Amino acid sequence: MGQASSTPAASSSTPAASEPVAVPENSVLDVELEIVAAKDIAAGDYFGAKAALKGHVASSDAYALIEVAGQKVAWTRPIFDTLEPVWNEKFFFRNVRPDTLCKLYLLDKDFDGDDALGQAQFTAANTDGAETTFELPITREDKPAGTIVVKVKSHPTPEIGDGKLQQVGPVDYSLHPSFVNGVITDTTTDDEKRESFAYHVQLHDIPAFLATDNEWNHNHKPVQKIFSPDHPEAPVLRKAVATEHAVVYKHDAQTIYGDLKGPEDFFNLLHDACSSQFHIEKGLSGKYTLVIDNNSGTYAPPKEELPQLKALFETNFPGISVETHDRSSPELKEKRKEILDAWAA
Repeated sequence: MGQASSTPAASSSTPAASEPVAVPENSVLDVELEIVAAKDIAAGDYFGAKAALKGHVASSDAYALIEVAGQKVAWTRPIFDTLEPVWNEKFFFRNVRPDTLCKLYLLDKDFDGDDALGQAQFTAANTDGAETTFELPITREDKPAGTIVVKVKSHPTPEIGDGKLQQVGPVDYSLHPSFVNGVITDTTTDDEKRESFAYHVQLHDIPAFLATDNEWNHNHKPVQKIFSPDHPEAPVLRKAVATEHAVVYKHDAQTIYGDLKGPEDFFNLLHDACSSQFHIEKGLSGKYTLVIDNNSGTYAPPKEELPQLKALFETNFPGISVETHDRSSPELKEKRKEILDAWAA
């Protein structure tokens, strides 16, 4: 990454792109991409209360979606109530082919569906380790819709692994506090505020390890009522589940964003340590192990996919200890019995 597909709108604070450096034969690029900021973007909301307090009639809750070679790979956090969002978020990629087309889609985060605010693009090029800044024009329905500033640093390297595009670096997460959800479920994280916290962890490279989505578990009766066409109430229940999910994981000014830099951060996040599809074990040396199974009532991956699931976590959190067990495994049944006995004690 590192060459605008059209001449960048350079200003005194945004230097124009330098000439790309040739890439050695059979080499690919390691790329550091920073989404810096945008200005004069299209409005996604009008007459919002928070925008009005700032003296504005219109605003957006904008985030940028990154697409590399036709593959949507990452996105920034949304910045709320502004037409000049500042992100300063960095993303790291390997095995980027020279001249790969990279697109940035600007979207307005909404509860009932995100609205398109426009897009910009550039092509991958070798900056030979130098940081290059681009001010890219955003277009929306072939009309100007502001600009977005990105910084790109890249250098050539031999292919890594199978040569497929990889995203590396810290794993992003979002924390969604909810007073209503805490009261309804009586599962509060903050006893003083009666809030319940839900986390969304954005793993890298899922399609590379789990190329196809699994169907819902047709053998699980409670799920049949939600997904099966044999149950007339299914569409209503699906909508209710989708609405509940949207409420629990909604993005707003109260949402907290961060990143997990390694296994320690990941295990610290999972302080409750158990669900029906995974649990955490602490070894004699004090090291934690993530134990995953496919005993889900909704989307249970076949046992043949468990090694890929293990590899996915090992790629996202280098150095993590992971075990996988099929739902029918005697060892898993024994582990679950130990957990249930501990709860009952």
